[in-house]
Amino acid sequence: MKNKNLIIPLLIILSLTLSCKKTVESQQKAFANNVKKANELILEYPSFAELIKEQIVAAEAVMAETAAISDEKAKIENIGLASSTLRTTFISNLDNIRSTIKSIKDKSVEARSMDMKYNEKLRVDQAILNGEEAISNALERIKTTVNSKTEADALSGIVLSDLEAAEKTINNAIDAVQDRIDEEQEAEEAKIKAEKAKEAKVEEKKAEENKLITCEYCGTENLASAENCKNCGAALKK
Repeated sequence: MKNKNLIIPLLIILSLTLSCKKTVESQQKAFANNVKKANELILEYPSFAELIKEQIVAAEAVMAETAAISDEKAKIENIGLASSTLRTTFISNLDNIRSTIKSIKDKSVEARSMDMKYNEKLRVDQAILNGEEAISNALERIKTTVNSKTEADALSGIVLSDLEAAEKTINNAIDAVQDRIDEEQEAEEAKIKAEKAKEAKVEEKKAEENKLITCEYCGTENLASAENCKNCGAALKK
C-alpha cells in the first residue's frame, strides 16, 4: 500500500513535467504569438513603431538561424533567444500598459456596481477619476516620439508606473468596500446563528418540560415539570 501511495504522486509530477517540457513546436508557437503581439503594439503605439519593427527584424534574423541547427536542444534555445528579443523592456512595458488600462476600466465598472456607503462612494469616485486621468495622461505621453531603446524603456516605464499606481488606488478602494461588506455579512451570519441557538435552547426546554414521567405509585403519566402526580397526588420528585 505504501508503494502505491508513493507511485501516484510520482506519476502526477512526471505528467506535469512532461506537459511543461519545452519542444520546438511549443517554442515556435510562442515566438509566433510574440510577433503577433509586437505587430499589434505597432498599430496601437505608432510613436514606438520603428523601434518595435527593429526588434521584430532582429528576432526574425535569430529565428532564421534555427533552420541550420540540427540539435533539438540547441534549436529550442535559439528559438527562445528569438522570443526574448521580442520581450525587450519597452515592448513588455507597452504590453503591460495596454493590459493595465483595460484593468483600470474593468475595475472602475466593478467599483461603481458595489453597494457603498456615502464616504466609500466618495473614495471610489475619486479613485475612478484618478484612473481616468492616468489613462488620459498615459495615452497622451505615449504619443511622444522615441529615438532609442533607452528612451523607449524610460518613457514606457514611467507611463506604466503611473498607471499601476492608479490601478492600486482603485484596488484599495474596492478592497475597503468589500472588507466592510464581508464584515457586515459575517456579523449578520453570527447574529442568525445566535438566534438559531437561542431558539434551539427554547425548543429544548419545551421538549424537556413536555417530557412525561410515570408515577411509581399508580403508573399515571405526568409532565416532567409536575411536582405531584395528577392522579394520586404522590410526589414525583424526590
